[in-house]
Amino acid sequence: AWQWGAYMGEEALQNGIKVKIASWMKPAPFSMMAKAKASANYFNSQMANFEALEAGCDEALLLDPQGFIAEGSGECFFIVRDGVIITPPNDTSLESITQKTVIAIAKDLGYEVVRNRITRDEAYNADEAFFTGTAAEVTPISNIDSRIIGSGKRGEVATRLQQAYFDVVMGKNPKYEHFLTYAK
Repeated sequence: AWQWGAYMGEEALQNGIKVKIASWMKPAPFSMMAKAKASANYFNSQMANFEALEAGCDEALLLDPQGFIAEGSGECFFIVRDGVIITPPNDTSLESITQKTVIAIAKDLGYEVVRNRITRDEAYNADEAFFTGTAAEVTPISNIDSRIIGSGKRGEVATRLQQAYFDVVMGKNPKYEHFLTYAK
């Protein structure tokens, strides 16, 4: 184990990041094993991320072959609309331990969590948006395709989920101790 700071920077955890919907898309589930964590599956994500960085953004969002949001280049995507947390099903994205953990935490905090396909315009009009992932943890999204999301900063839901998630991974919440593996 080693000390690792915030993947997208400490400032991103509070102020959010700028995201671009990429021209690259997630492969259709009939074209390759979309749930496999294999290097070939990451190539289009790398290209999408490169495209986003070249456009002055911090990260990319990839659509699925039907035009719905699948995931970030290496993160799961969530929006909040009228207090309800929505995240896409894993039909064209990796099944994520972090996504599953954040969903469990959200439900324990009293939030309704819905697994539903998300359109581009739903993302643009969300009250909040954020990524989850091993490296990203819970990273707010302030801007998608130059459109300000919510207040343009970390929202109330992302703030609560971030704090609860950090408490879990730092061993401060005994309810989730079964999620942790301690070194001997």
